[in-house]
Amino acid sequence: MTDEVAYGRPPPPWCLPPQAPAEADNFRSTVIVAIEAAARTHQGEPSPTMAEMARKITGALDAA
Repeated sequence: MTDEVAYGRPPPPWCLPPQAPAEADNFRSTVIVAIEAAARTHQGEPSPTMAEMARKITGALDAA
């Protein structure tokens, strides 16, 4: 609750209790949408650096 009041947003999913898988899925989905939107700001394919960063972030989310 302190994080939500202090920062105006809920805590990250790794801080959520195990009974909140829907919130963790929602967080993962939101991050992936943001990554995809950032990749679309460039013409054509994302750069190798952007593609690698997207893979790393998605991998970390999948592992959590």
